[in-house]
Amino acid sequence: MEKSGSLADCDFSVSDVVTAFKCPLQFYFSRKGIVAHFYYGGKSVGSFVHKVLSEFANLLVTHTLFESENELNVVENTLYRSFYNVAIKSKSYRTNLEDAWQYIKSIGAYFEGITVGKSTSEIRDMFILSERSFSVNFFGTQICGRFDLLLRDERKIRIVDYKTRDRDPEVDAVQIALYKYAVKQITGVDAEPVLLYILDGELKEEVFTEEEYSLVISGIRKQIKDMKDFLSGRKVPERTVDRTLCNHCSLRTSCKVLRKKFFGL
Repeated sequence: MEKSGSLADCDFSVSDVVTAFKCPLQFYFSRKGIVAHFYYGGKSVGSFVHKVLSEFANLLVTHTLFESENELNVVENTLYRSFYNVAIKSKSYRTNLEDAWQYIKSIGAYFEGITVGKSTSEIRDMFILSERSFSVNFFGTQICGRFDLLLRDERKIRIVDYKTRDRDPEVDAVQIALYKYAVKQITGVDAEPVLLYILDGELKEEVFTEEEYSLVISGIRKQIKDMKDFLSGRKVPERTVDRTLCNHCSLRTSCKVLRKKFFGL
């Protein structure tokens, strides 16, 4: 699959849009060169898991390591090899490998479920992209992002996004809707968006309907207009309406000072 557009021409990233939905003020400050992010804990485990899954997809697609092995074990064997490779390479990670392995096992069970009865070559063909960047035109605005995983499931393309944190359906819907839009623009195929939440070793799958997708896309178009108005000075960004997010914000102790500096509030 080819990328559409150039990342250098990107107006906003998917993360920018998601941040603006969470807190317009944090989005504004981050675009003004101020380091701003939300931190929920467990970041090192999540990063490690993503690296393992990227390694898994790459091994599965580009190598013939398991041609002579029992095809029923191809997913399990490749995941195990991927986990080992990343663990060896990532000595600097302060990651609880036991916790990370529980996440990987949960996702492995999901993969086993959707690949049951398929040959090694058929399973390889399912994995289209892993950890791949994209840039697409979203109603006149260039949006860039990165897919966790695209799967070809029969005639459908399934967008799989991994979450190693609590569910946040309203915000996650924004991210997955942009991914779905990007896949349509790049491939011409309507994709099925799937979120995989892995918590305490348990995996939960969430799929969005076409009606929900249309509503979210409409909301994103409005939000992007607001984002442009914030940066041009036509509109002042407000703080998040969910004040609990402030507890996880890197600017929680300096927000008031920054608001006064930029807006005199």
